[in-house]
Amino acid sequence: MTSQRHIIQQQILDLHLDLHIQAKTQAFELQNQLSALYRSKIIPLIETFCDRLSDPDTLHRIDTLEIDLGEIDLNTLETDFVQKVAASLHKQLSQRLAFEATSETSSSRSLPSFPGFTPSSSPPSASSVNASPQPAKQHPTSPADAHFELLRDFLQTGRLPWWCESLDQPNLEKCFAQLLADAPEKLKDLLQNSLKQTKTLQRLVYQFSEPMLMDMLKLLVPTWHPLVHRYLQDVEILTPHVEPWRNTPPRQLKQIIWQGIWVQVSLNPTLQPRANTLLQSNLLHIATQLQIDARSLFQQLLTAIETLTKSGGKLTSELPQLLTLSSISNSSEASFRTELIRRLTKLLTALKYAATPQRASSLGPKIDGLLHQLKTLSLEASALEGLIAELETQAGTPAWPNMISELKTIMGTMASNGALRATAEVAVNFNTSQGSPQQISEAPSKDAVDIYIQNAGLILLWPFLNRFLETLGLVESGQFLTFQATHQAVLLLQYLVNVSVESLEHALQLNKLLCGMDLADPVPMTLVISDADKTECDALLAAVIQHWSALKNTSITGFRQAFLQRAGILRPHHGDWVLQVEHQTYDVLVEQLPWSIRVIKLPWMEQVLYTEW
Repeated sequence: MTSQRHIIQQQILDLHLDLHIQAKTQAFELQNQLSALYRSKIIPLIETFCDRLSDPDTLHRIDTLEIDLGEIDLNTLETDFVQKVAASLHKQLSQRLAFEATSETSSSRSLPSFPGFTPSSSPPSASSVNASPQPAKQHPTSPADAHFELLRDFLQTGRLPWWCESLDQPNLEKCFAQLLADAPEKLKDLLQNSLKQTKTLQRLVYQFSEPMLMDMLKLLVPTWHPLVHRYLQDVEILTPHVEPWRNTPPRQLKQIIWQGIWVQVSLNPTLQPRANTLLQSNLLHIATQLQIDARSLFQQLLTAIETLTKSGGKLTSELPQLLTLSSISNSSEASFRTELIRRLTKLLTALKYAATPQRASSLGPKIDGLLHQLKTLSLEASALEGLIAELETQAGTPAWPNMISELKTIMGTMASNGALRATAEVAVNFNTSQGSPQQISEAPSKDAVDIYIQNAGLILLWPFLNRFLETLGLVESGQFLTFQATHQAVLLLQYLVNVSVESLEHALQLNKLLCGMDLADPVPMTLVISDADKTECDALLAAVIQHWSALKNTSITGFRQAFLQRAGILRPHHGDWVLQVEHQTYDVLVEQLPWSIRVIKLPWMEQVLYTEW
């Protein structure tokens, strides 16, 4: 028989006492007694009933289940409480599952289950249990729907649904592969929408392996798949021979390449550009991201290709032909300008259709006028000023960030003079003057949900973090030096917890908060760490143990396992955050902690973090 997993997000016991006959101290004693009784008797009872009443090959979901136990005699609390819960729970579950079965028996499917896909469960948060109304119509959830929900939530937020506590990359890939097989069109729509958003596009690049990215590309643009496959193979061959590529960490270079590919896909959802157009755009994107001169890069690539060819090396992509024949590789300023004009024309046209319906009527004619000026090579930066002012209201349009990314690519490859360069600069400067949302740690929204984490003990380290990050050269005067420094800090905090150098983003929520990041901002999955950095990490943990005298001779490994690797829940609280840490029996030592963890706010943090341990 298939093993069953039953996941409950929240269990609430609501007990009403007659305070006239119960002293306050007795009420607290009763609460503790009932909580212990619930853990020892009721949770196993729930598991038994769920096993008995549910189909092991069906995924059921019940939004809420309330049972009313009526009055309970405190003199016979244990027997009375357990018997009443058993009778009421069995009745309610039977009715709910029978109702589901009669609603849609045909939707029952195999329950998704694979190693590394771990459920989440939280203990009761208070002390009764109450008769549920007629249940709303619910159907069993298909595995494809569950996989879709998991992938959608991860792409949009970097987090997992509450019912999935942890997920490693191999099983994220398995989830994706299953969804690709079961619901390819649904997956395609999700990916197309994801590419319209800067954060989700970047999360794809950061969090998914190259084989997964290739599968996504094959689903979205099948004709590009073999072309990109050959191109990536040639990049690996050429990298040792091209200085700026050789000096860039391999994973970072691949991320830059894929970012450029996805930007092209998002800007061309229906068009199928020629191979030279795709590769040329990607090379320009790489040059911009690495802040190097595009023509110098093209010349180095051309030289490397000629050297490899003479030595018998063979490249399979269209890159050699592009660099040999393309107007980009020769010194003709006119041909170079022609390519840039073509790309600007495409961008302005895309902006015209990216406007909201309410603004399209006013923006359309203005963009048409600019397109006419572009055709006559008379477009000046001043001509865009009025348009830029109106585009401020369109900054939230999904396609806009990717267009800005494309404009930055163009600007990075333009000649040092001419009206076209000024035009691109105005557009890009407008975007940066508005403030990138990735630069701001946003307050939690009203509808923010609880975030379940497994590294809640990180907050024990907070007094040491400023000096630690300064020593590593990531922080200066209470601020991170770069975005890359912030990302490095987020990953280093996870290394402190479990010596991990690869962590999916869902495991890094508290890390982001402690580093002042917006929780929706993506971070890389892989930590590049030196031996010196590892030594500093060990020194930090040793210092914590030394200052916390109650730990005595606790080893660093023991400290990690006992305190840092601790479950908890992050909850929004009036614009700030509250962290509730799971209690363990040896937490009496936390009472002897020499520093406070109740209120945490590091210099770079926008929100306060309150701790309940």
